[in-house]
Amino acid sequence: MNFLKKFFLEWKIKQALKEHQTSVNRRTPNYEEAKSIGILLYTTNPADFVGVKKLIEAFAKDKKKVISLVYFPKEENLPTLDFQHYVLTDKEIDTWGNVKLEIVQNFIEQPFDYLYCISREEVLVFQYILAKSKAKCRIGEYSEKNAVFFEMMIHLKAEQEMKILIEQALHYTQSIIYN
Repeated sequence: MNFLKKFFLEWKIKQALKEHQTSVNRRTPNYEEAKSIGILLYTTNPADFVGVKKLIEAFAKDKKKVISLVYFPKEENLPTLDFQHYVLTDKEIDTWGNVKLEIVQNFIEQPFDYLYCISREEVLVFQYILAKSKAKCRIGEYSEKNAVFFEMMIHLKAEQEMKILIEQALHYTQSIIYN
């Protein structure tokens, strides 16, 4: 991502965090009552796609509607994935940090019960989506910097694979049951 795109996207993230700090009712819903789930995915490891497919299958088994948005920086050599998803590349982000895909705006407006960010790396466009999202509960990897983006965070050691993030995120959200 070039310098200008990065600069404007970082500015948009800060603005979105200010605007949505109080306007979205963030809470952790009962998993049994959850109906819709969003997944943001970025990885370069093909094995991670298998883990995400299993995650989506687990949600489908629990009768949850899932929408997946997968980020690939470049359009070349996009892998064929075994699950339904939308693709976002740097080509869809203009110089001013605006995302030109309607599906991204629809994704942001979707009031997901849970929104999972499955990535071991910082992805600015995901931070923008997370900051603007209407999701009730956003889940991702722990870091101090990520605290503004998530209601639930999973702590991983540097050597741990993304498979652990996927498994732990599913385990903990399935455990959320209010009487």
